[in-house]
Amino acid sequence: MADKAALMRADVINTTNKWSEAIGAEYIIMNMCTYLSDGNPELRKDSLTWICENKAAIEKCEHAPMIKPLILCLTDRSGPIRVLADEAIVTTMGYVGFGAFSESIRDLKPAVQQTVRPLLEKAKNKAVAANPDSASMMEDDADEPKAASGPTKKVVARPGTTAATRNTTKTVPGKSLGASSAS
Repeated sequence: MADKAALMRADVINTTNKWSEAIGAEYIIMNMCTYLSDGNPELRKDSLTWICENKAAIEKCEHAPMIKPLILCLTDRSGPIRVLADEAIVTTMGYVGFGAFSESIRDLKPAVQQTVRPLLEKAKNKAVAANPDSASMMEDDADEPKAASGPTKKVVARPGTTAATRNTTKTVPGKSLGASSAS
């Protein structure tokens, strides 16, 4: 599907359809999600299109490996890829809840988190609108990450050191600090 030739991608889609009839669309979706981490726009677009066309099979999938690649697609430059990723996320969120997605963005850069978090909030609202029975799951999961992070602990450095630079020499204007031991 990463090929630039449209006819080649169409043949791959036809073959993928035949595989899904033989082994089940959920297996194809789980394998396609691993390809979404690749930045190739043709691959992402065709994979997400196929996943969205077969989104009823998402229920049977193992959801954890799908989350991170879908989130990465929300940050794609291409608008159609972001729209398709949103559609797949809404469907997946209906089965795993908001908390799984919220937890997955924690290791992203802060700027990316600020971009993705509102998109996930919108997806959560769409998932609740599509399946009102999942509203309680969405709300319970939304509180989990906040409670799991707990209070922040302030790291206090020893005099003459900083928390990040213990065991190093640092020059501060007007003072020279020698290496200190971290015991």
